Amino acid sequence: MRKLATIEKIIDLQPIKNSDFLERATIKGWQLVVKKGEFSTGDFCVYFEVDSILPIRPEFEFLRKNCWNSRYNGFRIRTVKLRGQISQGIAFPLSILGDRNLSVLNEGYDLTEELGIQKYVPEIPSCLSGTVEGLFPNFIPKTDEERV
Repeated sequence: MRKLATIEKIIDLQPIKNSDFLERATIKGWQLVVKKGEFSTGDFCVYFEVDSILPIRPEFEFLRKNCWNSRYNGFRIRTVKLRGQISQGIAFPLSILGDRNLSVLNEGYDLTEELGIQKYVPEIPSCLSGTVEGLFPNFIPKTDEERV
């Protein structure tokens, strides 16, 4: 199973032009937007990857307006653009883990199951339902052109 929520280290923090409250963090090679002053370079955080569905918890309620997914009854994390900066995932301080013993958690520790995180799988439109008889023939050209 894919690790959707893990303990990760903030590799780098950079200011975002024209933003007083946000900065760009680098985690696992991904760039994401975080609240300014919430983290320092080298800090550990709980990182949620794109296509994670976060359950209903008070810490995640600020996501309701833009991330609510009624099919999953949770908050879908997706790639977004904030202040001209691409954000690929979301990071929370370790405090969202409550009174847990943090000394046993190391970088890369998987919290997916423990936090009840699901993977978002897009719904297949009913017009595409059916069975596939084989691979698409490679001698037929594919295009995105609409038929007339």
